[in-house]
Amino acid sequence: MRGKPKPCVSVRGKMIVTHCLEAVGTHPQVDAVQIVADEEWREIIYSEMPEAVQRKFSGFSKPGLIRQHSIMNGSCFLI
Repeated sequence: MRGKPKPCVSVRGKMIVTHCLEAVGTHPQVDAVQIVADEEWREIIYSEMPEAVQRKFSGFSKPGLIRQHSIMNGSCFLI
């Protein structure tokens, strides 16, 4: 197991990813949310996901070796 990913660090009682999902995932112009995360963090992220985002949640994608691969892996499911 590697260290805790930055999006999973807690700030003001919530993970950073949860704060982001509340802001972006609940926006009316956002139709779908695809999250790139290592399997060991998926259950934790989903458990803290706001209910409004769960309705738009399309799934998780595997992270890549570099950031560009992670972005590509996540965006392939949304096209």
